[in-house]
Amino acid sequence: MKYILALALMWSTASYSQCVDVYGKRSECPGFEDSLVIYNNAVKVFEYYDKNSAYQLIRTIEVKSDQDKREVFDKLQEAKKMFFTIRREVAKMGGAQSKTGGKSTHRYKDISFGQYFQEIDEYRFYQRELENQIINMAAPASIYDSRICPIVVNEYKCLDSNSVHFGDMVNIPLYIPVAVKPVSMLTAEEVVLRNEILHLDAPKKVVKKEEPVTPDPVTSTPAQVIETAPAAKNTVVTPVAEIAAEQTGKSFDVIGMPVYFRNEYGGASIIGFMYKRKFRKLKPVEYKEYVVPKYAQEFLENDEKLRKWFQVNYGEYCVVIN
Repeated sequence: MKYILALALMWSTASYSQCVDVYGKRSECPGFEDSLVIYNNAVKVFEYYDKNSAYQLIRTIEVKSDQDKREVFDKLQEAKKMFFTIRREVAKMGGAQSKTGGKSTHRYKDISFGQYFQEIDEYRFYQRELENQIINMAAPASIYDSRICPIVVNEYKCLDSNSVHFGDMVNIPLYIPVAVKPVSMLTAEEVVLRNEILHLDAPKKVVKKEEPVTPDPVTSTPAQVIETAPAAKNTVVTPVAEIAAEQTGKSFDVIGMPVYFRNEYGGASIIGFMYKRKFRKLKPVEYKEYVVPKYAQEFLENDEKLRKWFQVNYGEYCVVIN
C-alpha cells in the first residue's frame, strides 16, 4: 500500500510539473474551459477595435521568444503600478483640464482602479491597456492568463476629433482568436493558420515509395511522353494546374488553405487562399464560381478594410496580394 501511495504521489507531482507559466513557474495545465474563456474574450476585443472606425492600427509587435512573453506580463504589472502615479501627476497638472493629443479632455470621465484591474484567480486577471492615462470603457477589458501568453502587442490611436477619446493611444497585448481557440473546435483550415501563426511545423505526411516505371514508347500516351521528356531551352512550360483550369473553366490559382470572412450575423464566405504567409484574395471574376455574397464582395473590394482586418487578426503574420 505504501508503494502504491508513493507511486501515486510521484505521478501527481510529475503531472503537475508538466506545465509552467510564462515565468517558468510550475502551474496547473490550462484546459478546454481556460482556452475557451480566452478565445471568447479575444474575439470581443479584436472585433471592437476592428470595427471601430475611430481607432487606427499603428503597429503590431509579435511576441516570439520566452523573454518577449515575460516582458508582456512585466509591462502589465508595471502599468498596474503606474495607474495611481499617472493620476497623481494629472491632478497636479489640473486634472480634467489636461491636454492629450492637443485636445482638451474636459468631457472625459476617469475610471477607478477596480475598473482598470480585477484579479480572477492565481493565473487569470482582467486588465485594460498598457497606456492607461485615457481609458475607453466601451472597449471590452482583456482577460490575461499567465499560462497562455498573448501573441501580439498592438498599438491603436483614436483619430476621431469628435470623440471624447481623441488622441487616445491604446497599447495592448492581444490573443489572436484562432491561436487560442480550443483545439477540438478548430477546423482543418484553422489548424493550418494556427500552426503558421505559432510557427509550429505541420505534421509530415508519410509518402509510400513506389518502384519507378519505365515508359513504353509504343504504349505511352502523348501526355506521358511530354511529361518524361526534358524541356527545351527558352521554352515556356505551361503548369499542369493551368492546363486543367483551361479545360474545366475553374480558377487555377487556388494553392493553399481557404480563408473565410464572417459578418456580424454569423454568415461566412470564402474570400481567398493562404499559402506560406501570403493571402491571395478572390477576384471579381471568381465571385460567381465561389458563391461570394454581397457583404463579402464589398469587403474584398475595400483594400483598406481588408488590410486592417488582416493586421488585426494576424498581425504582421501574412501579406495580402492581389
